[in-house]
Amino acid sequence: MKRLLLAVFALVIAATASAQYVSSTPAQIEARGSKIFSNGEKLTVNQAVALFSDFAGQDRGKEYLRNRAGYKTGVGLSVGGATLFAIGAPSAVIATAFAIGHGVYAGFSGTEVPTEVEVAIYGTYGATLAGALIMLAGIPTASVYQHRIKKMSKEYNALSAKDSEKPVLTFAPAKSGIGITMSF
Repeated sequence: MKRLLLAVFALVIAATASAQYVSSTPAQIEARGSKIFSNGEKLTVNQAVALFSDFAGQDRGKEYLRNRAGYKTGVGLSVGGATLFAIGAPSAVIATAFAIGHGVYAGFSGTEVPTEVEVAIYGTYGATLAGALIMLAGIPTASVYQHRIKKMSKEYNALSAKDSEKPVLTFAPAKSGIGITMSF
């Protein structure tokens, strides 16, 4: 029984002694898009919210979620606008070609250009313009919210670096036996 207690006591002392050799520098986080990485590993959304939930005495987890949603909205607008533009631009060229063909035919035959052709031209031009405007609205939206997420991660790194500079008091073995060790 004495040997078992002695072995358990020695393990406890060894575990606390190894604590003074553990690096006290906190993990640095990095923001890429709306994702947060810690030491190269991608954090889940819940882990990122938990990370920012106790941020210098403030709950900034909701702010991260809001910024993440804004970034994803900007990316969605950019992709949707680019898709609409990519469909509308070739359609506008084709509709213009048909309109020129109908105009030439109408000029030689003395008839009028059908209104369906005019509607097709205006519709395809409208789709192209709308796609371009939506895409142009999405790019700065994504950029602004991505910048806010990166700023939050830089602030987190700065605050966690300040916290790591505080002295740490541990119960560990010393030269004369067991004692309290203060690490700076």
